[in-house]
Amino acid sequence: MSWWQGSATANEVTMLRRRVRLLEEQVAALAAFTGIDPHHLPREVDPVSREARQLVEEGKFIAAIKVHRQQHGLDLVTAKRDIDAVRAQVARH
Repeated sequence: MSWWQGSATANEVTMLRRRVRLLEEQVAALAAFTGIDPHHLPREVDPVSREARQLVEEGKFIAAIKVHRQQHGLDLVTAKRDIDAVRAQVARH
């Protein structure tokens, strides 16, 4: 099964991380070359709202998935994956 189908191997994840790092370096180099202030470049936007994140922090995972689905029109699998990622972040901190 391919990474876009929900089951990435460790090698695929490593390869994607390297590719993202390279792309970030290329964008930074292009910004420097053109004289663009890197602070004016778009930043990553957290796909999970503050409301859904708060529900995760309160341990209300099903409610967080429901809110996230409603806010973004997501299917259950995608919403759960996003909320699980937030749960992992919360657990690390």
